[in-house]
Amino acid sequence: MEINDFSRDLTSEAEAGLIEPPLGRDSELDFIFKVLNQEGKSNVLITGPAGCGKTALAEGVAYHLVNNKTYAEHKKKKIITLDLTALNSGAMYVGQFEERVTKFLDFVKSDNSIVVFIDEI
Repeated sequence: MEINDFSRDLTSEAEAGLIEPPLGRDSELDFIFKVLNQEGKSNVLITGPAGCGKTALAEGVAYHLVNNKTYAEHKKKKIITLDLTALNSGAMYVGQFEERVTKFLDFVKSDNSIVVFIDEI
């Protein structure tokens, strides 16, 4: 099983024109970029009921990165989504889920430019 089986590279999708520009989310996106710009505790947790636009915000972040509508420090970042349901599905033996998580974490640690969006946390 490959990393791409349980993740999406939103930055690549935005570069390919597969992500629409976000509408009406400027204040939320601005807040996300301000938090990501902080030193140290720069984690964002987007909460809300199903269908309220959490994934759309992550896609909006990727769109803004690709279209140079953000802070200069973020221009080289990549947004990767992690789908926990896909990560867990098909884990047949004890330790397979942990093995997949470890593989994903090693992938993320290998590149400082990756920002992870965990979908359906």
